[in-house]
Amino acid sequence: MENLKQGQRIEFNVDKLQGFGKIVGKAKMDLPVVGGTYIIEPDEPISIDEYPYSHFVLFETQFKLIE
Repeated sequence: MENLKQGQRIEFNVDKLQGFGKIVGKAKMDLPVVGGTYIIEPDEPISIDEYPYSHFVLFETQFKLIE
C-alpha cells in the first residue's frame, strides 16, 4: 500500500462518526488487511461529549479518498 499524503481529502462513515475531512498525518505503519492508520482532521467538529479532541485516527479501510 502506498502512503497517502497530508492534505488529501477523504469521506468517512464509521458508526456514528461520518463526514468529510483531510489527512494530517500517519499514526502507524501499515498493518495487514486494514492498511495504514491515518490522523484525520474533520471539516466539522466532532460533537461527541466523551471525545474532547479535534482529530482522530482511522484505518485506511475506514475511509475513501475524494478525487
